[in-house]
Parts: sequence; C-alpha cells; structure tokens
Amino acid sequence: MNETYSTNKRWLRGVISFVVLLAIWQISYLLANFPATLYPPPLNVLHELILLGKKGILLEYFLDSMLRLLIAASISFALSIPLGLILGYSSKIADMVLPFINFFQSIADMAWLPIVIFWLGYGTKTIILVVAYTVFFPVLFNTILGVKQVPKNMINAILVLGGTRKHVLFNILLPGAIPNIVTGIRVGVGYAFRSLIAGEMIAGTNGLGYMIFDAQRSSLTQRVVVGMILMGIIWLVLDRFYLKPFEKATIERWGMVEKAR
Repeated sequence: MNETYSTNKRWLRGVISFVVLLAIWQISYLLANFPATLYPPPLNVLHELILLGKKGILLEYFLDSMLRLLIAASISFALSIPLGLILGYSSKIADMVLPFINFFQSIADMAWLPIVIFWLGYGTKTIILVVAYTVFFPVLFNTILGVKQVPKNMINAILVLGGTRKHVLFNILLPGAIPNIVTGIRVGVGYAFRSLIAGEMIAGTNGLGYMIFDAQRSSLTQRVVVGMILMGIIWLVLDRFYLKPFEKATIERWGMVEKAR
C-alpha cells in the first residue's frame, strides 16, 4: 500500500514538472517574441507531431533507430562480456591487452565516423559499427570490475574440489560479475542512444537522427524539436521500464540487496 502510494506521488510530481515546463516554454515564447520558425511554441510542435504520426514517418524512423540500437548492442555484448571475463580472471592477458583497450577508449566514437564512412559508406552498417564501439567499453570495464570483486578463495575452493576452469567461469565468475555487467549494460545503452542519433545525423538515410538533421536543412524547427522530445521520451521509457527494472531484479537475484516485500 505504501509502495503504491509512493509510486503515485512520484508520478504526480513528474506530471506537475511536465506541466510547469510546458508553461515556461509557452511564456518564454510569448516574451521572447521570436518568430515561430525559429522558436516554435508547444502547440506548433504538437501539430507537427500529429502530422508526422499520421504520415507514418515517426513509426518508420523509430523502428529503424531501435533496430540499429538492438543490433549494435547485441554485437557489443557478445564481444565485451567474454573478453571482460578473460581480462578480469587473467592478469597476464590483461597486462598485454588493457593498454591497447585504454588507447582506443580515449578515441571518441564520432572520431571514427569519417573513416568508417570511407570503409562502409553511408548507411546502417556504419552506424551500427560506431554504436557498437560506444557500448563496448562501459560493458567491458564493468565486467572486469565484477570479476575482480569475486573473492579469490571461492575460485581456489572450486579448483581444489576438482572443478575445471569452465566451472570457475560459469559457476563463480559469471554469476559474481552479473550485477556489474548489468550496470555496464545500462550505462552503455545510454551512451549508445546518443551515439545512434549523432551517427544517423551524419551517416544515416533514415531514423530519428536523420529526421532531425533533414528537418534542420529544411528549416523545419518544430520538427527538430519533435525529434529532440522523442529522444528524451524514448530514453526515459527504455531506462524506466526496461533497463532500471532489469538492473534492480539482477541485483536482488544475486543477493546484493534484500528484495522489497
């Protein structure tokens, strides 16, 4: 009962904040006296949102962007988690590999975009590669951290009892690192979403980022604002209803916190 009441209060605060933000937006538009083509009021943006929805453009571009995000994240998880387990477990391999990883981590994802365009051209493959690169490092380093936090005596115990390195990997290291891995996934997807929009602006021919960039070239400011608002809403939905509950359930499952009753 108390939890439901607390949840309702949080939702109410969110709605109030949203209404206040809309009021400030409308008042600032009236006071600034800018033309609507430069600073569109809320009603103009709402009209553009409805128009794009009726044309089917929003749904099409949304699905394009989400598919790229899903593919890029899946590729990155498949590479970063196994590598993180290896580097977290073997200090010798880590000493050889981590300097190169730290070097590439310092290179921003957007810095790769021009050369990847040379290799693969404009389009989905280029965007997916850059987004996967963005996700890779947060997941990798959180996986390494999770493995290093596993007590050494647990590893030694399973080896003494006749366990193999395979048993160590799947029965000790992976379960012990899962909370950190999930945290890395949540952080990585957040970075990936921003990278996705930027990549679509530069190298895309569809998607939400491309819609924003194309609207800017056509001086459709209200459409740019629609794209910006959708970016925020999509991320809030992803984080609030998928990533955050997944992270919480994982932490509770592996005994990091006591599950709420």
